[in-house]
Amino acid sequence: MNKPSELLFAAFESAENPLIQAKSTLESAQSHYLFKYLKYLGANNILVENNYFDRDFLSEVSAVYCKSAKGYPNVCKRVHFFSSEEINRELFLKALADGKDAMNTFKNSYLGFIVIRPITNSPFGRTVLKWYPDKTPDVPRVTKPSRRYVSTVAGLELSVIGLAWQQQDSGVAACATIGIWSMLHSSAFDARHSIPTTSIITEAAHSNSMVGHRTYPSYSLTYPQIQHAIKQLGFSPSVTQGDQPYQFFSKRRFANICAAYIRSGYPLMIGGVHGDDVTVGHAVCAVGFRESTIEDNVELGSVYLQDEQVEYLYIHDDNVGPNVRFKLEEEEIELGDHKFNRCVMRMETPDYLANGEEPNLDITSIYPKAVIAAVHDDLMISADRFFEHGINLTNQLCGMLNTYLEQVKLDKKSFAFSSRFLMLKEYLKDELTRQLNGRKDLLASIRIQLQENIAPMSLHLAILRIALPDSSLLLDVIFDTTDTDKNKSVFCHVIYDEELANVLDLIEPSVRLESLGDKIIAY
Repeated sequence: MNKPSELLFAAFESAENPLIQAKSTLESAQSHYLFKYLKYLGANNILVENNYFDRDFLSEVSAVYCKSAKGYPNVCKRVHFFSSEEINRELFLKALADGKDAMNTFKNSYLGFIVIRPITNSPFGRTVLKWYPDKTPDVPRVTKPSRRYVSTVAGLELSVIGLAWQQQDSGVAACATIGIWSMLHSSAFDARHSIPTTSIITEAAHSNSMVGHRTYPSYSLTYPQIQHAIKQLGFSPSVTQGDQPYQFFSKRRFANICAAYIRSGYPLMIGGVHGDDVTVGHAVCAVGFRESTIEDNVELGSVYLQDEQVEYLYIHDDNVGPNVRFKLEEEEIELGDHKFNRCVMRMETPDYLANGEEPNLDITSIYPKAVIAAVHDDLMISADRFFEHGINLTNQLCGMLNTYLEQVKLDKKSFAFSSRFLMLKEYLKDELTRQLNGRKDLLASIRIQLQENIAPMSLHLAILRIALPDSSLLLDVIFDTTDTDKNKSVFCHVIYDEELANVLDLIEPSVRLESLGDKIIAY
């Protein structure tokens, strides 16, 4: 029988912190990483709920742990972290009494939470932590899959923006299960979709397994099982495999695919190997990336593929922790009769997260071989095929514009190209607002044109974006996501540059309509 327990208030670096206890007991990579992460965020105090029922762990208890002779408890601890030095029981009581200043202190200094499970070797359950500050905002970090999580303690609501992570326990959830679980927490999925527990995911993956293959304990999932689980849970798997020998990726293809999906709010399952030994596999979840800089020496008149220059991905790795930074590199390799370049992800902790008192955790390198996204059913075109179509179209438009500029004795221009998927309502509401930067009359004009002049559009859009190397927006070409890769049905193009619009007007109308759709004037 579970018994009542007082809330615990303590200093972050005190022995009463369950994270510190786990760190000293286990000496695991996860405990060290989480400690370093929170210390850098400025954690000063904690609030511990000693009695917390976690939905995921209760599901795991029901599936596996209730059958153990050991007798696992069903209650967890939930540890909340705060940057304020003022957090204590007295202030908490003031907050519960609707004291505005006290409430604001808790809310404004909240860094997130970690659920501590009663599993000795795998204690870290559902974890949501604030992203650490972006030191290079001019080259922004893209964390679109993040969402807002609300925790309630004795009636006090605390919120944090991030994406849930947890440690695999191997009883119910292996690394691929954890990856799917994080993927389905994404902001890309609206409230109509409930987030499945780890046991539901594992059972979905095994619901069409070969006879004799056990569901529990869960050791690993195959790629077909991952895809089957995604289908069973109401989504569509989008799978991209490598373009190099032995299914390895070139950096170009891998970076472009990852950026397109993550920018669209979809986290990615990345399956790969730690080396040339294919038996040592691992699956992680990509939750963010850093936009690439556009180089100063871009050749005039050329197309700059912005996303192939992406250098950093942020990964939920169940073996390490959340938001782990990996650097994308390309290395030359010779395997069998093949000599080629392959992409490698190398863990690279930012300098400002380093701590001389803690061990170096840059221990992981992953060679990706498959990228799997769980997407909405009506998103039927693939990022890979859409990207290739976008390159071809952008090259054509770039050539046309520069031919015109040569004729009128003006300097050539270069194009920067990228792609993304967005919900129609998101494009109309948020994306256009960001691009127009306060130009309210023009914003209203574009929105009404898209509403009244364009045939009904799909709920999700595929967008080919063309800009100048200085990031000045030129053109959005908007495609139908409910049609196939082969058809490439286009709704319209939103043209932001009058000079380019004049060039496009020179195209034979039927050809222009087929390639670019109807024109929306945005200048």
